[in-house]
Formats: sequence, structure tokens, C-alpha cells
Amino acid sequence: MTRAEQDVNLQRRPVPKPRFAFHELAREPVAVTTADGWTLRAEAVEPPRYEAVLVVGHAMMTNRRRMDWPPGRGLVSTLAQHGFAVLNADLRGHGESTPSAGRHVDWSYDDLVFQDTPALIAFARGRWPGVPLALVGHSLFGHVAAAHVAMSPETPVQALVGLAANVWLRHLEPDRRRWWRKRLYAEVVALIVALFGYAPVRLLRQGTDDEAATYFRQLVGWIRSGRWTTLDGRDYLAALSSARIPALNVVGARDDFLCAPENAARMWAHWGGPFEQWVIDHIWGLRYVPGHMGVAMNPACRSVWHRVAAWLRAALGVDMGGA
Repeated sequence: MTRAEQDVNLQRRPVPKPRFAFHELAREPVAVTTADGWTLRAEAVEPPRYEAVLVVGHAMMTNRRRMDWPPGRGLVSTLAQHGFAVLNADLRGHGESTPSAGRHVDWSYDDLVFQDTPALIAFARGRWPGVPLALVGHSLFGHVAAAHVAMSPETPVQALVGLAANVWLRHLEPDRRRWWRKRLYAEVVALIVALFGYAPVRLLRQGTDDEAATYFRQLVGWIRSGRWTTLDGRDYLAALSSARIPALNVVGARDDFLCAPENAARMWAHWGGPFEQWVIDHIWGLRYVPGHMGVAMNPACRSVWHRVAAWLRAALGVDMGGA
């Protein structure tokens, strides 16, 4: 079945109805401590009854608030309506997980993979024991989650959803012109980081949260070398083939730079488990076609979020007839 045929079939299926109303969801701020001593701030969102748990993470240059936008009625709340307990977290240096990079506090991409992600998973397992667990990540946390699952085969994660999740490597980018735009962007950022000692995202009005120097240097290093690796040289992309859990990546058809559908498909082709990619275009019947941020943040995509919830329930074995 072609991608277009899959999208048409999905669009024709009834949109799954939520089990609970927004006002029935309980919300509690929580703190999660990593093995290296960082305190991550998060919000626990619970329906009256839950059958599985989701750890949700945000894109770079932003924070957890964008994962439930508009407040209390966004993606996180929509997923919770379907019977998921949700841990919506600020990664280190973002949102309330201070200090921020603007105070010249440093971290790496590897810290997100090997410190933040396992700490969030352990917290979720402890708070909501005995039920299946999945990771849901927009952009950054989508590929961080994939890297964690690939590099940590013992992790108790049973499914993964990325929203516009991909990495920039030359052999994964089929469009030569787009690749050189990415190279230029990366080199400009590298110069800015060298000048300021961090990525001044807020000053440049590119997002809500600054990014650390080592983190950005690591990303730029991948673009220059063509290899998605840890700081000590382990290959994240090669490790993806060891993954066995089901994964879904949802991409907006208007995302023609940060996570172009064909670029994302090439990365996720390395995934060792069952994989689907949904490209949200006019066939899906939305009021608009989303881009990179809209696929996770625009409530016009709520019908897609309902379908993501149904996919998760089936992948986790808690599907109840698609109600």
C-alpha cells in the first residue's frame, strides 16, 4: 500500500472519541532528579482512569508548555482524554528545569539521551506502575527518544511516537538545495555560539528557550561529519536497527525545511521495529496543512492527535475497539 493510500484509509476512519472530558483531568507539578543531579520539572496529567502512561517531551528552543497548547486543551490533554496518564516534562535547561543556557550552564545532546530520558521513564514507572509505557516527542525529544530506545535495550518502553522528528545528515537529505540551506544555518549558529558561549535563542527571537554550547556544537558536528554520534563516537543511527518496538512519526506536509517528509523517512528507515510515517496534508481534511510546529501545537490538528492516541492504544495493547 502506498503512503497516499494509507493516508486516505486513515482519513476515512472515524475519528476516535475521547473517553474523558478536559475538565476531568487532574494536574500536578512534579520534580524528577537525574542521575547526574539535575532537577527536571514536569506536570503529571491524569484522567480518572488510565490504562497506559506516556512520557512527553518538547522540541529544542522551546519547553513543555508548547506540548499542551492551548493550555489545558493541547496535545498532552488530548492524549490524556484517551486514558493515558501523561508526564509532560521540561528537559534540562528548558522551561522550569533551570538554570538555563543563558546563564552559561552547559549540557550535551547525550545528556538528554542518557540522563534526562531514563530519569523521566523511571519516574513514570514508579508513579504509574504495572501499565504499558510509551514515549512521545516533538522534534528534539522525538529523536532523543529514538536514540535512547536504540542505545538502551533494557528500557521499559513499548512504543514511540515522533512528531516531526528527524536529524540532519547529508545522506538522509535528498534535496541538494535544502541541504546547503541547512549547512549555512548550522555554520551561522556555530559562529553565534562561539561568540556568546551559548545559543541566544530568545535574543534572536527564534524560540522561548536558549540552548547550550556543547549541545549545539554536537549537532553542528553531525552536519559536518555526516554521522549522528555520541561525543565518544558511538553511532546513534546504526543503533536504530536494534530497536524492536513499534514507532510512528507524524510530519506536516508544509514542513519543507526542518523535517521534510522524505528526509524523515530516510532516517526512520533505519528503525528495526515496525514503523509508520503519517504525512499530514490536505487529504486529512484539516482546516490547514501543518508545518513543523503546528503538527504538535495547533489545535486544528486535534483530529490527528485523536488518531495518534488510537495508534498508541493499539501499539500498547490497550485498544478497546477504537472507541
